Amino acid sequence: MVLPMSRREAIARRRATVGHSQESLAEKLAVDARTVRRWESGHSAPVPYLRPKLANELNWTPDELERALTAAETPEPVDGSDRDLETSDALSSLTPGYFNSSAHRATSLASDLLLGNANAEDLNHQLSCLAKDYLDLPLTKIVPRAQDALDHARTLLKFTPPGPRRSDALLAAARSLALLANAAMDTGAHPAAHQHADAAAALAAVAGHNPTVAWLRGLQSSNAYWSGNERQSARLAASAQQLSRDGAAELYIAGLRARAAGRLGDLAHMRKAIDTGRHVAELPTSELMVGVFGFSEAKQNLYVASGLLGAGEDAQQALSHAQLAVALYTDTKVVQARGFGDLAGARIDVATAQIRLGEYDGAEAALAPVLALPRSQHVATIQARLSRLISEIQGHPSRRADDLAERVRSALPRPRT
Repeated sequence: MVLPMSRREAIARRRATVGHSQESLAEKLAVDARTVRRWESGHSAPVPYLRPKLANELNWTPDELERALTAAETPEPVDGSDRDLETSDALSSLTPGYFNSSAHRATSLASDLLLGNANAEDLNHQLSCLAKDYLDLPLTKIVPRAQDALDHARTLLKFTPPGPRRSDALLAAARSLALLANAAMDTGAHPAAHQHADAAAALAAVAGHNPTVAWLRGLQSSNAYWSGNERQSARLAASAQQLSRDGAAELYIAGLRARAAGRLGDLAHMRKAIDTGRHVAELPTSELMVGVFGFSEAKQNLYVASGLLGAGEDAQQALSHAQLAVALYTDTKVVQARGFGDLAGARIDVATAQIRLGEYDGAEAALAPVLALPRSQHVATIQARLSRLISEIQGHPSRRADDLAERVRSALPRPRT
């Protein structure tokens, strides 16, 4: 008999036919080569948003790729046995297709076992690198890598017995989910962001890494803030403050409390949160709290500026903090987690303060780099800040204000109909 080609074998053959190695295809798709190997071994499938680009690289139509992905697999065990072979002594039954399919499953099994013996510390190091890249790269390059790290951590957990190595694997899974939670928030998928963070916090708690648990509860506070629920944001930040004595996590939470309290007009809690941030700045920070998990001096000044502006407090003081944040983010001599989203936020806060002070030249200069950002970097937080800025500008009616509001409005994506 001739066995049908598996969908994974079809993808692997097509890749070879168009001249791609697993590594070159991975580079074109901005994923790890391990991800391509796992697609072809049947361990995972391409995420939906990658499929149009994958189809293009394979010179397939999207429908042809979907047919390859959904085609029926031949259920053959890895040892090469088959029920039909038991009824036939014909050597012709042992076709190359049969052994090719068996070889793919053998590779998948070996990959799982090798990953199971891998060092979870290495994966956490890779996640630290990804947390730094998160600040500079578009989400289309970050999310596939985070998903791949989560797959890797899931495999590690299958083969790692209880003990320190399992805790490291649990932490890697938690940090992968944390990056996906942050990405969901940045795309405006607020319920999904909260759910990802919940799952990640549960894993980090079992792993015994309180700074990550605290950061995740802080992320939920930030997510509530950007979804328009400042009261829930303040409550979540207050509860998160009890979880960790880690410098980066506590600074983050203090900044969140200040920002939410400012929007609520709660000046006493806003000032208390700002003072708390000053007092915890010298606390030691876990080496894992880097990149998007960290909280730099620039970001601290950004959150203070946002809190002051939200409360309608001294615009000149808010301007000073926002300008310092921009200066720190753009100073190449300062080792600083920059992040295009936070830098854009600081510039928008500069513009907001200057509009309140009647300094339209300064506001327009601060906004120019933000309005020039490519659409791929217009994360939801930037869009929310720009929308609030339009309301701010409209509160100071003039011909010049109307022109500036229209320029900001034109930079926002058009609402879906």
